[in-house]
Amino acid sequence: MSKNMLEPYRYKPLSAVIKPDKIRLLELLPGSGDEQIVCALIETALSDNIAYEALSYCWGKDKAQEPVIIRHPTGTHFSLSVGANLFAALHQFRDPKWSTYLWVDALCINQSDEGERSNQVLLMRQIYEGAKKTRIWLGPEDENTGKTFSLMRKLVSAKSAQDAKKDTRFYYEMGVNGQSEYGLPYPLDPSFKAFSALLEREWFSRVWIIQEVAVSKRITLECGDWSISWDDFASSIHYATTIIIPGTWSNTTNYQRVFQLVAARASVSMKYEQSLLSLVSLYRNFNATDMRDKIYSLLGVAQESGTDALLIRPDYTTEASEVYRNFTISILQQSKVLDILSVPRVSNPSGFHQLPSWVADWSVSNFTHSFRFMMHSKQYEFDFEASPRGCKSKPKFCEDKSVLVLEGHIVDEIEEAGEVHSHQAEGELTFLQRIGQIPREQGVLNGWEKICKARSGGKYPRTGEDILTAFWQTLTAGQKPQGFHAANEEYEAWDRCVRRYCRLVPTAKWLKWTHSFLFLPVIMNDKDEERSNWTGA
Repeated sequence: MSKNMLEPYRYKPLSAVIKPDKIRLLELLPGSGDEQIVCALIETALSDNIAYEALSYCWGKDKAQEPVIIRHPTGTHFSLSVGANLFAALHQFRDPKWSTYLWVDALCINQSDEGERSNQVLLMRQIYEGAKKTRIWLGPEDENTGKTFSLMRKLVSAKSAQDAKKDTRFYYEMGVNGQSEYGLPYPLDPSFKAFSALLEREWFSRVWIIQEVAVSKRITLECGDWSISWDDFASSIHYATTIIIPGTWSNTTNYQRVFQLVAARASVSMKYEQSLLSLVSLYRNFNATDMRDKIYSLLGVAQESGTDALLIRPDYTTEASEVYRNFTISILQQSKVLDILSVPRVSNPSGFHQLPSWVADWSVSNFTHSFRFMMHSKQYEFDFEASPRGCKSKPKFCEDKSVLVLEGHIVDEIEEAGEVHSHQAEGELTFLQRIGQIPREQGVLNGWEKICKARSGGKYPRTGEDILTAFWQTLTAGQKPQGFHAANEEYEAWDRCVRRYCRLVPTAKWLKWTHSFLFLPVIMNDKDEERSNWTGA
């Protein structure tokens, strides 16, 4: 049968009146090789407990479309177009003998029906929770995929062996013999570069993956013919960054996103719930094709995820700028606190110009943020409020909701303001470029220290502490899970390390060519400083 001769498939509306958890599943019919992809769309309900696998993938920037055949229950065949990446996934997942049942958003939701899209978004958490497995599709393999997946398995094995021996050496400390003992490649092995390149695949930057990874029972990561369990993947990433293998810091943002995914999964497992505002702020560095999804994608894992408690309901008939405004208004009206006004704002020439100044532009992914640690679990919560506990605001809005009116008191005046500490497009920076930014970032901190005379040796009038101690506590809200003394020691170690580096850099011409693990011991000359993990920034 010719796909070009078939009529386009037309969706029948989901009958959600009797069962509000109605969804469609994709039956991927048997086939192999270059045979045409033939599917059937089955209407069912989550409460029917049909076994299926959920697909987590990236639609991709490639606008090319490939046709698949949809078989109607009457036996008639229709044509439906899908993106090239999904087309490759369906080819990969198809079994030669048996039907495969999948939930795939591009096919199981009528994307041209905005009302259906809005309703199905509210079921997303249940869909991924209910799947027997979630399959992450990173795309077709390339010449480096085999090297990458082989290295990940070696890292998992090496971690187990090193832990068993209570060996705490870094990769560069092991030497050739130690690296060989644990089955690790030598420093110039191409698999290290391939490993970092895998994390540059577009899937890792999608905001929807937060919920998909967080709530799924079991996950496999797949790239072409290669696959690995999520637990082994996460373990390999953790080990790689712990022992600092070559290339680990070539793109810090990519590794940070993986750690955020691991933390999100742990939070759901421990039943630690965060507010929608906290989640939207925490995962602001993830991207979305539809900017409304910067909010909608996190509804299912928020504290307010119960239907009655929702701050905002998905509505794809509303423009993104209006979604952001409604989100802000809902939080201000329901919480009666002004936390959302503390969200850092940056100029965004390509963003939503019509946003009022009190509405954050969530479409901005690279952003200025607070020095306060962004919490993943209760141990990192800060018992601090600038206003008296129980103090509630009474926000008012003008008729067109463009102006926010609040009551307040003048408590002080700002005499001087320092430069804003801003992270700039870290995803585009190599490790050496990030290292090169340290003097500039330290310059911002030095400016702040100068304003408040942090290194004057004086005492802070309110508490009698050294002003420098009061200074770093201000940056971190004065708390650390391990307590004040541990935090103070870590700050001092971090401060010595950065200042040693800043003295070193002006004469370190060799930084342009040497590898990171060769000079790290020079900057950090003792184990405590090397393993310092100060989380103030």
